[in-house]
Amino acid sequence: LSAGTTIGTAAPVSVVLDDGGTLRTTSVGTQRVVGTARDDVFRALAMTSTDGGIDHEATADAALGSLAALVGNVSVTAVGAIVAGISGTNLHAQDADLQAGAGIGAFATDGIPTGFLRQVVTGATTAQAAGAIALRQDSGDFRVGGIVTPGALFLTAAAGSILNAVGGTSSVIEAGDLVLSASGAIGLREQDLVVDLSAGST
Repeated sequence: LSAGTTIGTAAPVSVVLDDGGTLRTTSVGTQRVVGTARDDVFRALAMTSTDGGIDHEATADAALGSLAALVGNVSVTAVGAIVAGISGTNLHAQDADLQAGAGIGAFATDGIPTGFLRQVVTGATTAQAAGAIALRQDSGDFRVGGIVTPGALFLTAAAGSILNAVGGTSSVIEAGDLVLSASGAIGLREQDLVVDLSAGST
């Protein structure tokens, strides 16, 4: 799909993919796409908006290639899991919001991440999932706007710090177990990274 303005505004565009099919979209303005796949994995291989945001919903699992809102926000909602469909950066955006009915990222049977969802988000990242979450910020600071999961949460800032994007004393992370890794700082002297872990968590 390609448009000189927007793709789906008042109502999203509905796309159905055959087994193994992929979606590619380009637009100047905002994109709103609801995807269904006959093999239960909707593969958004490439979605690019040069002057708007991207709002993508998947009725099953969502496998993300490269979703780039060059001056806007990216929102991804999946009935199932949200996983990386390529080995590079999956999200480029000002702010990102991820909502999954299962997990975000891929995991081995022992719960160790085998595939992080990768991003370059300059603003805040919010996420909520019913399962474990594994997110990696490839460059710049990872600014947490609110991430919630009853399972394990793995956050990595490969070339920056993990910071509180909200401020104040309220928790921006709620998780069962938590693993944070950063090449820079985790929280700041003047602003803690406030977390809320389930009883017995690590």
